[in-house]
Amino acid sequence: MKKFVLTVVIGGAMFFSVESATAQVTSEDQVEVVATEKQAHEEKDWKQVQEQELPAEVSQAIETDYAEATVSEAFVMEKDGEKKYKLVLLTEEGEKEVYTDAQGNWIDKEKKK
Repeated sequence: MKKFVLTVVIGGAMFFSVESATAQVTSEDQVEVVATEKQAHEEKDWKQVQEQELPAEVSQAIETDYAEATVSEAFVMEKDGEKKYKLVLLTEEGEKEVYTDAQGNWIDKEKKK
């Protein structure tokens, strides 16, 4: 009888541990889907521009802080009357995505996340 009760207890513990693990995976998947949807929405707001269309202040900031880099892509987004620029730079280390305002001030997107 003890073996039967012990078997039932162990089986129940295994059942609940599997359910708990499944619940954790599901919630992580939901977070990933929400993040992907937010990124897709954010990507729609950016309009691609030519490097020549960047304000002089932005170009100067690139020359000053990323002298070795070249701009491979540039995007602009206007929000609340202010323009923000997303730049994809090619550096020796590879591609780097940076953000700046129209005055050439760098924006740290990682801090906002």
